[in-house]
Amino acid sequence: MSNYPLKWQERYVSNNYVTLDPVIAQAKRLMCGP
Repeated sequence: MSNYPLKWQERYVSNNYVTLDPVIAQAKRLMCGP
């Protein structure tokens, strides 16, 4: 996500979008298992 504009990164973090992001969810499944 570091290639996204700073304003978007700030919004992403402040709104806790990580909990809704399907890309993050898939990465967690691949790295940690089901």
